[in-house]
Amino acid sequence: MPNGGNELRFIQTLFGAPLKKLKISAIRLGMPFLQTTLLFIQGCSKSTIETSISESNVRPTQFIADFQSNQSLLIHIDTIFALGETTSDYIKTIKSFLSLGFPRVVILIAQDAPTPHPEMSQIINSIEGSFSSDKVTFWRGNSSERASRWIRDWIPLAFDDSENLGLMNFQYFQIGSDVGKKLARASEAKTIFSNKWFEGGNFATNGKGKCFIGKGGANPVKPAVQQEIKEELLKSQICKDVIELPSLKLENSDSSFVATNHIDMWMKIVSTDTAFVATIDKEMKSDFTRRTAEYLRASFDPGYPISELEKQRARSDIEAVQKLLDEGALELERSGMKVVRIPHPVPILSLDPTLNAIQQGKKIMLSKFIPWEGNGGTVAAELWAETHRRAEQIIRAEGFEVLWMDVSSLLSGGGALHCATAQLPDPLINKMIRR
Repeated sequence: MPNGGNELRFIQTLFGAPLKKLKISAIRLGMPFLQTTLLFIQGCSKSTIETSISESNVRPTQFIADFQSNQSLLIHIDTIFALGETTSDYIKTIKSFLSLGFPRVVILIAQDAPTPHPEMSQIINSIEGSFSSDKVTFWRGNSSERASRWIRDWIPLAFDDSENLGLMNFQYFQIGSDVGKKLARASEAKTIFSNKWFEGGNFATNGKGKCFIGKGGANPVKPAVQQEIKEELLKSQICKDVIELPSLKLENSDSSFVATNHIDMWMKIVSTDTAFVATIDKEMKSDFTRRTAEYLRASFDPGYPISELEKQRARSDIEAVQKLLDEGALELERSGMKVVRIPHPVPILSLDPTLNAIQQGKKIMLSKFIPWEGNGGTVAAELWAETHRRAEQIIRAEGFEVLWMDVSSLLSGGGALHCATAQLPDPLINKMIRR
């Protein structure tokens, strides 16, 4: 998503409201927010095969898709803390992840974090006492590196080369260190390294050779770099086809557009041939003028005038977002994927995070945003709840069991459920943990 300044300009463009009256946080779903801690990782394995794309000696066939089984879920302990306030909350969150069918939840822990939780040791002991070691593992090491809680963006991508599991590791610009590389080495997997800036939030695959990335435009990943990444993915032979999807764009007050090339904020590949794609809820949109005016007045102050011009600006931007969502759906259909449209609330600030989701087989956990109570939050909560119900009904009709995770606390920091978790094959995780 755009950076914070651009978001605020977008909000001002939508509503023409003085920013000092804004009582709500801008939501960014795709681009990571720089929140780093220290992560301890074991030393490098000499058996790891390091190779560039141009001189690859591995024989990869396909990336492993999110929905494929036998993958462990990785999550930073900062995210566990963000999703709850008490130890019982943390345990409940972990149980929710395990209920999806992940064989293991691995919690990355930063023992020397600049601002560690005051009861870190006690919390860890309580969690360890609540789960067997084969279900929940804390990952500790002996060398320090910075690691963002937005683990999806910097974890290596796993592939199956028909003989062994391997990893492809891109650079993650927010960290500026080799965390992903050290994780890859710890797994002892054959690894392809790239010096390109690329993030996991901008990658999806159907597990059968089709890969999807955004068209680019977000700083620092320029369109030319995106093209180079596309070429690298094809040259590696892991992707048989790389389909570029449109970036969602939000108009700034200067009429320029800021794009996010993270596709996980509006689409989810749920099987080898099916994709869920966001669409703005028609029922909410039809009631937009009256209820949004009510929402905005309550959010700013009861006497704040909502002009027809401001409403028209908001409607125009909503139509622009919808157009891009439709273009994305069309590109997916052209690639041979079945597309199921999932209603999302009207993007008053940004697109709702529903499809920023994680999945195992036919179980899917969706991200839920619950607006604050009081003022406009009451109106907004009703709008969001109605749309979430319609989204769940459609997804269940596709044969999925639906779970929800309240990610409201994550959104203020820059991401949602998919952004703050990552998946790697459990056999690789076993090797990493043993080291």
